[in-house]
Amino acid sequence: MNPPERIRPTTSRRRRRVIIEDDDEGHHDNVTMYQHEEPSILHEEEVVHEQVNVHEQEEAAPTHEEEHMEEGHAGAEGPGELTQYPRGPYDSSVLTRYRFHVSARLWFGEERPLLKTVAHGKKMKQFTLSVLPRSIENWVNLSGLNPLQRGSLKMIDNNLISAFAERWHSETSSFHMSFGEMTITLDDVANLLGLPIRGEFYSPSDVDRVTACNLVVTLLGVTTTEIWEETMKTRGAHYSLDWLKKVFKRQCAAERFDCAARAYLLNLVRSTIFADKSHTLVDAKYLPLFRYLDGTDKYAWGTAALVVIYD
Repeated sequence: MNPPERIRPTTSRRRRRVIIEDDDEGHHDNVTMYQHEEPSILHEEEVVHEQVNVHEQEEAAPTHEEEHMEEGHAGAEGPGELTQYPRGPYDSSVLTRYRFHVSARLWFGEERPLLKTVAHGKKMKQFTLSVLPRSIENWVNLSGLNPLQRGSLKMIDNNLISAFAERWHSETSSFHMSFGEMTITLDDVANLLGLPIRGEFYSPSDVDRVTACNLVVTLLGVTTTEIWEETMKTRGAHYSLDWLKKVFKRQCAAERFDCAARAYLLNLVRSTIFADKSHTLVDAKYLPLFRYLDGTDKYAWGTAALVVIYD
């Protein structure tokens, strides 16, 4: 009885093994080099079997080309047409947006857009007075947001932020590190930011421009004419942070501390846990959170912060 014939590993399987091993060593040579090195990992019986099945290998060749695993071919197609990526995911069913990820663009030699980072620490210090009035400080402490006053950075490391951004995948809400995956948990938020993670969860809905104006008139004590002009400048249901700072200082001078406290808290969350790419505007949808200043402690601010990060 003839011994069972050994099935030679396919080219893509061997290439996959070589790529993974080479990546562990930190090299970044192209796939053409791996093809030249392939005989070094073949055994004698595999070479004999390869000579016998020349026709099978020729028929399989188009399949390997269709996999777009070679760098030269992949570069021509671009990341938008691939389902497998060298040194990246071989199954794109999970990382469905990987072709748009910065790591895929770097692999295909595309120019990486400059990552713009913004720190609000200095703006936060300029926003407030040297010492907050006692009534405003009491409302801030009651809300559970007072740790954010000490958590804003005046300077940030762009390279460090860029390194984390390159490894973050929104599909899994995790960082893909060399040693595995890491994610941010509610326990991390509670320990690092000191925010409450138990309580009511508030999911703000987008508001239109008219509603944004009415909210400011009612909660910040601003005239209709002033807020209408402000929303004309911002072109929507937004307030500029500079304008919000003026309202805060004006209401403090007038001793309307409830209105000033709402302006301060709105700026506080906008500059920290609810920050977005605009870095100069705040959405009006967050203002209703501070309608009742004595009830702001009911919200799970830490949970809301984590949701914003995941989004």
